[in-house]
Formats: sequence, structure tokens, C-alpha cells
Amino acid sequence: MDKKVSEAVLDVLKKNGVKYIFATWGSDHTPIIEAMAKYDFLGMERPETIICQHEMVAMSAAHGYAQATGKPQGVLVHVDVGTANTGGAVHNAFRGRIPVILMAGLAPITLKGELHGSRDEFIHFLQEPFDQASIVREYVKWSYELKTSYNVYELFQRAFRIANTEPKGPVYILLPREILEENAENIEILNPDRYTAALPPQAEDSSLKRVAELLINSQNPLVITSYLGRNENGFKALIKLAELISIPVIEAYPHYINFPSNHSLHLGYDVQPFLMNSDFILLIDTDVPWIPSRVRPENNAKIVSIDIDPVKNDIPLWNFPVDIALQADSSFAIPKLISIIRDIIKDKDKEIFKKRFYDIKEKHDEQRRLWREAASKESNKKPISSKYLSLKIGEILEEDSIVLNETVTNSLEVLKYSGRVNPKTYFGLGGSSLGWIGGASLGVKLANKEKNVFSLVSDGAFIFTAPTAVYWTSMRYNIPVFTVIYNNSGWRAVKLLTINQHPDGYARKTNDFFTSFKPIPELTMVAKASGCYTDIVSDPEMLEEVFKKGLNEFKKGKSVVIDVRLEEG
Repeated sequence: MDKKVSEAVLDVLKKNGVKYIFATWGSDHTPIIEAMAKYDFLGMERPETIICQHEMVAMSAAHGYAQATGKPQGVLVHVDVGTANTGGAVHNAFRGRIPVILMAGLAPITLKGELHGSRDEFIHFLQEPFDQASIVREYVKWSYELKTSYNVYELFQRAFRIANTEPKGPVYILLPREILEENAENIEILNPDRYTAALPPQAEDSSLKRVAELLINSQNPLVITSYLGRNENGFKALIKLAELISIPVIEAYPHYINFPSNHSLHLGYDVQPFLMNSDFILLIDTDVPWIPSRVRPENNAKIVSIDIDPVKNDIPLWNFPVDIALQADSSFAIPKLISIIRDIIKDKDKEIFKKRFYDIKEKHDEQRRLWREAASKESNKKPISSKYLSLKIGEILEEDSIVLNETVTNSLEVLKYSGRVNPKTYFGLGGSSLGWIGGASLGVKLANKEKNVFSLVSDGAFIFTAPTAVYWTSMRYNIPVFTVIYNNSGWRAVKLLTINQHPDGYARKTNDFFTSFKPIPELTMVAKASGCYTDIVSDPEMLEEVFKKGLNEFKKGKSVVIDVRLEEG
């Protein structure tokens, strides 16, 4: 039986560990669809297909799965228009360093039936741009077109190698319909084990020794991190480093949990109260450690960066001061740093560290007490307070529950009260294109079928998720997630930034920021249409009962969407 290139594509994806293809189908995919049907009819193995009714959902689902597992999945979208529809999701994957194999068809390259798969619809003439890959080129690591059947395996192995090499990221492959229909019977099949990703960079011992000496001799050191927690070994190593020398940790704009929130050396998510008093700042895997227009460290503070991408090549304007920049995988560099510190540390240093630990613990305990007090004071506030909502959500979360956060202006409250302590139990989008969380929650759940996944989202971001597509996919493939909408009926971030820039301006005087979503739409209706359990709550006294009912339905395997009405944004 002849084997076609479309079947070779399924084979090479499977051999490289792709479990799912998240697909938004188009006319360019007919050879792939036929290949899938053939494999199913013959009982042959292939990646499972998850149909997504919108490209934002497909790309975000692959994003979420890779965040949870580190393994890139496949995404299939329709020519130039489907590629354009992935735009914000591709940005998120690129900025978040998430490996994804994004594939799109091309308008057929022959006109008169010269080859099988030639143009046979008027849209094939309209869907041919001069440079289709340019649509996403700013936000992919690599792009290429399959130009001949003979290099289908070479092309895909290169794609996986680039996507999986640090800093990881999405790649883009163009698949012409005629090439997919060609015969692949006698094409050499490559062994993926011989086309592995490059090993991550390592820091030199001499450089790490300089860092160790600076750390030991500092009076008020500080660690700032954002995505170290993508590697579980990095998460564990940071705990050991912090405990060894009593160094406090702050998570700045995190899109992973990087340090247990209940640890005595965790000082929260805001660098501003601590930055100016620090004489040594260790940046580990962070893109924006602080906002220079708001706060900056003292000029005499020593700053060291250990980062898989310390110079941020893909951010045009980035100029944070760094005295020593080490390009290294933190999950390897930190254990080496610990070993060096242990070799040179003295007894007198240990006494200093012991005293510093109790000083930091006191700050940690007081910080948490104030957080709880602030939320409790707002327990009767109407409309519902985001602090109190976050506190109540924290109370229903189990230790291994996974939280996805796209609440935008309420993200800090979610971080404070969700109480995540284990690696890979918290995820953020990593970029800035809202709408990631819908598809991402499905991808994270597929990767963690035995765990509960909670999706916490602002009303604006919820709309951007293409929710009808999200909850249809959830229903069809039995992927239950628990969604809570932080509904402040508007784009609060835009309003707050306008006030910040124009505190006495006309928008403030008229209280018209053009950001209101009133009249408030019933957002849960789109989820209800797909069979989800939904509810709306505006009374803080009803929160506990509403969550209890939702959890009961969640345990039955249903997706749940709770719309919580907050103060207007």
C-alpha cells in the first residue's frame, strides 16, 4: 500500500512525542484528514486529533500542554487566514518560550489539475500571499516550507530540534497540498534520537565562584525570578540555595510557580518594598524584574543574572543593569552554585545567615498576616472584593490543584491567596495577548487528567478566549475545567493606566474612560450552550454556597463557569 507524505507527517509527529494535534481545519488539510481516516480504519497509531473551533484555542491548548509537560504538540491551521487568527497566541508562546509545532497549509501551487491537490476553489486564489510566513515571523524561532517529499523527515526533525533548544519556542511549517499528496514510500525515515535539541548552556565554575563570593559577602541579598519553575529541578534547587544562605525570593510577574508561597523566605510578588535596600540582586530567569519608571535599585547594588536568555535578543529595548550575566540553564547552574558556596562558606557566615533567616521569616509572616487581614476586612463588601474572592478560591483549592491566572489587574490577588507550593501548579500566559487561558486550561488538563484545573480569568480576557470554541471542545472531548470570571464589567487596566498618566485629566473628571462593558452581558450563556454548569454571584455571602454547588458538578465531570460580579472596572 502506497504511503503518502501526509502519512509521513503523522508518523514523524508521533515519533517525536506529539500526543495531540490541535486542529482548526481548512481546505488545505484534505490530505491530512484522509491520512488520519486511513490510520484509524487500519488501526494504526497516530497523534490524537482535538478539533478546536478557533485558532486561538488550538494554539493556546498546545501552549498549555507544553507548559505542563515541556513537550511540544502539533497545531494545524488554515493557510494565511488561519495563521493570522493565531497571531496573539503565537506571541504568547514565543514570549513564554513555549515549544509548539505550528503547521499551516498553503494555497495549492498548481492551477489546472497538473498535480493531485491542484486548485479547485475560488478561495485558493485569494488565500495566497507573497510571504505567508511573514505573518508570524516576528514570533517564531524558525519557519520553512515543505518543498519536496524527499525532505519531509529532515524538515520536521529540524523543526523539533529548534523548538526544543533553549530558549525554546514555536516554529512554523508550511505544507503545500500537492506535496502532501505525493508518494513517500521510499523516503528515508530518520531516527529522532539522532536529531535531539542542543544541550542548554552551562555557566563556568570561575564565574559561579565570583557570584558565590558576592552572595556570601552581601548584607541584604535578594532573588527575583519569573519562569525558573518551568524546570522542576530548578524549583527544588532554588529552595536549597535560599535556605543555605537565607536569601529572600520575590516572584516578579511569574508565569510559573518558582518558589513555595508558604516558605518563610518567600517575600511575595512586589519588588518595590525591598529593591532599594538590597545590596546584591540575583536575577534568575526573568524578563522584567522591576519597572524602572517606578523603582530602581541603588547604583552600588551588585546585580547578577542567571538566565537562559540574559540579553533578551528578541526584545528591542531592554537595558536593565547587570554586572555579571551568565547564559545558563538555572536548573544546572544553581546546584553548581550551591556546591561552590558550601566549599567556601565559613562558620561565621552561617551565624549571619541564621540571624537573617529569622529576620526574613518575620517579614514573611507579617506580610501574610496583612494579606489575610486585608481580605477578611472586605468579606461583606458589595460588590464582591477581588481580595475576598481570591481568598475564598484559595480555600477550595487542594494542594495539587492547578491554577491558571489571566485576571490581569487582579493577578496579584490571585497569586497572594491561591497558596501554590508545588511546581507546575500555577501558570500564567507569559506574553501579553489576552485570551490564552481558555485553550491553555484544556491543554493543561489533558496533561494532568487526574488533577483539578482552575481557570481564573478577567471578563475582558474571557471574551478574547473565544469561549464558545473553548467549552465546545471541553464538552466534546470530556476535558472539564473550573472557570471563575473576575467580572469588573470593563477594561480596568486601561482605566487605571489612564488615571496614572492623567491623574487630573478630563477622563478622570468626567469618569468616562470608554472602557465600560455595561450593560453587563451574561457571559456564562456561551458555556451553558455547551452543557457546562454555570452560575452568577454578586453577594459575598453567597460565594461559599455557589462554589460548593459548582464543585459538586465539577466532581461529576462537568466544566463549570462561575461569573463573579466585582466592583466596576
